[in-house]
Amino acid sequence: MKHLVEASFGVHPSELWELIEPLLKHDYFTLCAIDCAYWNFYVKFHKKTIRSFWSDSDGDCPLINFTIGIGSLDVMKQKILDKPWPIYKIKLGIKDDTVIIKGLRSITDALFRIDANCAWTV
Repeated sequence: MKHLVEASFGVHPSELWELIEPLLKHDYFTLCAIDCAYWNFYVKFHKKTIRSFWSDSDGDCPLINFTIGIGSLDVMKQKILDKPWPIYKIKLGIKDDTVIIKGLRSITDALFRIDANCAWTV
C-alpha cells in the first residue's frame, strides 16, 4: 500500500489534470475540487508549500485578497481598519450594496473585488 501511495503522489498535479480533465470537462466543479485536494496532498507529501512549486521568491507571487463578509457597515469598516490589505473581496448581495461600497471606499483606496454570489441580476 505504501508503494501505491508513493507512486500516486509522484504524479505532478499538472499531469493529473491532463489525465482527468477529458473525463470531467463537463463537470468543472468536481475537476476543480479534485485538483485542489490533490495539490494539497501532493505538497504535504513532498513537505513543501504550494507556493514553492511556482516561485522561490516572494516577489513573484500574486497579491491575494482579504475577504470582508456581509455585516453591518460599522463591522465591515472595522475589519478593514483592523487588517490593512492591498486588496479586499467584498461580499455583497443585499439591499444596501451601494451604501456599503461607498462607506468602505471612504476609509480605504485598496482594490475591491466584489462577490455578490449571483444575487445581482441585469
